[in-house]
Amino acid sequence: MTNMKIGMAAALAVGAMAAALPVIAASGSQLTVDVEGVRSAKGNVVISMCREGQQFPQGCTFKVAAKAKAGSTKVSIPNVPDGTYAIALFHDEDANDQLTFIREGIGFSNIANPTPDRPEFERSQFRVQGSTTVAVKLRYFS
Repeated sequence: MTNMKIGMAAALAVGAMAAALPVIAASGSQLTVDVEGVRSAKGNVVISMCREGQQFPQGCTFKVAAKAKAGSTKVSIPNVPDGTYAIALFHDEDANDQLTFIREGIGFSNIANPTPDRPEFERSQFRVQGSTTVAVKLRYFS
């Protein structure tokens, strides 16, 4: 399978979620997302997070972007209500708030290697209850 085909469905799903709006409670738990494998400090890491019951990943109602740091980028999200979530993210190296597939890395919670298939919420889910840290590894296709 060529690099172009690998992860295409997953990349399209991540790109579609870029228009999500942030929804955060007035109080809740601290979630830290540790994005591993960031290849450069260019641009931003864009995170979309779905709560159980939302269509993952394109129906996520929370989105946040943080300045990329080469190697690992930690993003703290305060006031996350306890519950079950899944994360889809990408390294927006050109800072245009859109996934440029093949050139920009993608990642999903609990999935080390994105595949051509759209990720499932059940496979990507994690639980937030109190202070929680989730590690997500980026995969680049070029």
